[in-house]
Amino acid sequence: MKEYIKNKEISKELEKIMQDEGFDPLFCIVGDLSINGKYKESVFAVSDDKILSTDGNTDVITVRFDEIEEINVKRMYGSARINITKKDGKKQNIFRFTYTVSDLCDCAVTFIKNIISGCDVQKELEIVADAYEKKLRVCPKCGRALLRPGAECIKCQSKGKLVTKLM
Repeated sequence: MKEYIKNKEISKELEKIMQDEGFDPLFCIVGDLSINGKYKESVFAVSDDKILSTDGNTDVITVRFDEIEEINVKRMYGSARINITKKDGKKQNIFRFTYTVSDLCDCAVTFIKNIISGCDVQKELEIVADAYEKKLRVCPKCGRALLRPGAECIKCQSKGKLVTKLM
């Protein structure tokens, strides 16, 4: 499997599911809710022509872009989900997540809509990569801006380290 964009490391179990399905993603969103709303690691992966969503326990959901009539994000109290309507009229909830990854999910839905409408995959993927990099510039604990993407937060780091640096 080639290298792809992701917001954090994916468990070996979910990585193996993607390999078993023969799925070659461009980017993945690692979420923290199952489709049923229970706290569990889940993944929403996007390739250039289809989507894969799973939490390891429930069925693996794969949908080709040419099957999608409409895709959107539905926000609810405390969580949100990605919904699709297929061309045959069937509606399906394919990914549930908390607001920690909502900006990435919005970006993924926009990417899919743009690819379906005929936009260039590489140009859209650059926009997705920028969104992921922007996400890495914010502390996941307190929300403060970091000095550089992936840097340790000054407020959240161990105070012992800070005192040692000052000494």
